[in-house]
Amino acid sequence: MNNTNDVAAILVADDNDELRGLIGDVLRDRGCRVVEAASGDEAMALAGERFALVVADIVMPPEGGIALVDALRQRIAGLKVLFISGYGALPGGGGADPVLGKPFTADELVSRVAALAPEAFAR
Repeated sequence: MNNTNDVAAILVADDNDELRGLIGDVLRDRGCRVVEAASGDEAMALAGERFALVVADIVMPPEGGIALVDALRQRIAGLKVLFISGYGALPGGGGADPVLGKPFTADELVSRVAALAPEAFAR
């Protein structure tokens, strides 16, 4: 049986400490390994890690989640992303990456993460 150290991590990048912690707890409870970042700068410092998925808030300092993902994709080929937003549509686009609107339930979060990165769940 694998443990969470055997699976690629999910990076959760959100400047809201409470929401970031809640997302991390929900995913850890489902067997995921989660790394948290409170800003785009913190997330970029973790870019050497192997990530199955990045869950990023669209509105986050210093430049926002879209800019963070663009920068991460320059370092990590094939990076999968789930944006979260309390504002609905993505400002300035966002391409084909899915957006989960706030508020969302734990089940909605897990369902979206599992669809995008089933490999992130310990078996």
